[in-house]
Amino acid sequence: MALLVTLGGPVAYSVQTATRSTGGAIPSAGPVAASEVSGRPGGLRVVGPDGGGRPPRGVPELTVGGMRGGDVGDELKAKLSADTDGYRWAAATVGGSPAAALQLATGEPVMALGGFNGTDPTPTLAEFERLVAAGEVRYFVGDAGGLGRGGDNDQLAAVRDWVAANYTATTVDGRQVYDLDDPR
Repeated sequence: MALLVTLGGPVAYSVQTATRSTGGAIPSAGPVAASEVSGRPGGLRVVGPDGGGRPPRGVPELTVGGMRGGDVGDELKAKLSADTDGYRWAAATVGGSPAAALQLATGEPVMALGGFNGTDPTPTLAEFERLVAAGEVRYFVGDAGGLGRGGDNDQLAAVRDWVAANYTATTVDGRQVYDLDDPR
């Protein structure tokens, strides 16, 4: 009986994990938490790290790194999709999650400086300058407060400082966008 009681929890946890689909950068295991279920039968939503989020409007909603794919406005989508042919990346931004949101919203390639949580290798300033000079990156997209958050390593800080010093920001749908084809 003790063996049955001891193994009951892990077996139930494993069955719950195996019988539902998950996705995203950090898929979860085990039973569905009450916070994951919307008020609609069968409707799930993935919410930000603070547990917040809007209720779904007929379709599941995905939040990545604090930037909802649905929050990438039409003007920003149009800007990142226009005049980007011939560029390796339509844009660069800080962090993998914001880059993923932009890429999913536009269908255009977006460079994630610092990667996931800003901790992955970042191009050096010299490498980023060469990419921009070679016409490989069209825009740099920051957040409403400037050039983006996270990953404050020396290389990423140098890239962000260089962009701010050499390009003019315009606000597009609440985000700072720097046209890397138009230096000051």
